[in-house]
Amino acid sequence: MIRNIRGSKILLIAITLGMASLAYALSVGYLKEKEAVLTDVLTTQYNQQVAILVANSTLAPGSFVTEDLLAVMEIPMQFLPTDALYPDDFDTIRGLEIRWPVGAGKPLLKSYLGQQVAARFSDTIPMGFRAITLSVNAMNSHENMIEVGDKVDLFKVIDTDMTLLQEQVRVIATGNVRSASTDPNGALIGGDDSLNDYQSMTLLLPTEQIAQVRLAEQSQELLVLLRNPKDLASVSTADHTGLPTETQVPFLSNKQAQGFLPLSADVQAKGVRK
Repeated sequence: MIRNIRGSKILLIAITLGMASLAYALSVGYLKEKEAVLTDVLTTQYNQQVAILVANSTLAPGSFVTEDLLAVMEIPMQFLPTDALYPDDFDTIRGLEIRWPVGAGKPLLKSYLGQQVAARFSDTIPMGFRAITLSVNAMNSHENMIEVGDKVDLFKVIDTDMTLLQEQVRVIATGNVRSASTDPNGALIGGDDSLNDYQSMTLLLPTEQIAQVRLAEQSQELLVLLRNPKDLASVSTADHTGLPTETQVPFLSNKQAQGFLPLSADVQAKGVRK
């Protein structure tokens, strides 16, 4: 009787071990099968190559898309940037301004590009506006420190009376240095003038304001005041009770200020001459 009980226990243990071994073998087989499936999927993804546009050499901001600046590279689809550009896109981006630096061999992305270069100055003028060119002197050009893309307010001054003619007026050219596109903060196209040596500046005005501004200029009653580009308040509603208690303008050392140089011949050569 005791032997039969012992024999039954041994048989039960053997059966349990056998089932456990079978379950282990089945699970290992299942995991290997899943591993093979995942490996095939990943291999397929990595083997799918997509041709995209990359920089042929280091691209500096302010340059423009040309065929010699780009190359075609194949990368796995797994690593494809969401705003990548493809060889078929070249005709649509030809001549666009490059706004961000791109390292050699790095993808050229849509988000790195600015607007189309304006072959003619008139292409930069929005509908409903007109460009008016004013003669400048050290007084109304703020010692020639007004730059393309700045905004100014125009006043008519008779004795001590000041009348606002137009505010938030955008400067679209200083001398013959102008924006390369409709983006006033983009690259500049330079002629013979430098950034801080010019005798005229061109402003963008609504058509109905042209006559008043021209009349004020001819009667030497026009005052041009430069404003902070972040100051969006209307002149008529702005608070003029006092000056800021602390300066918002950082001080530049001589070494830091070396970056603010006249438009050099190299920079001019990158632009488009008319």
